[in-house]
Amino acid sequence: MHWVSYLLLLLLKYNTDFGWSWFAPAEKGAFDKKREAELLNGRLAMIAVGGIATQSIVTGHGFPFL
Repeated sequence: MHWVSYLLLLLLKYNTDFGWSWFAPAEKGAFDKKREAELLNGRLAMIAVGGIATQSIVTGHGFPFL
C-alpha cells in the first residue's frame, strides 16, 4: 500500500485525535485566545480563496494565472 493509504487508515481508525495538545497553552484564557486566532486565520484564508476564484472568473484568466 502507498503511505497515503496508511495515513488514511490511521485517521479513520483513531478518529483524527492523536492527542497533540501538548503545545497548547495551559491556561484556559490563553487557549481560547489561540483557538479564536486560528479560527480567524482560517476564515481569512477562505475569503482569500474566494477572492482568487472571483478574480479568475471576472477577468477570464484561468487559475493559476499563467
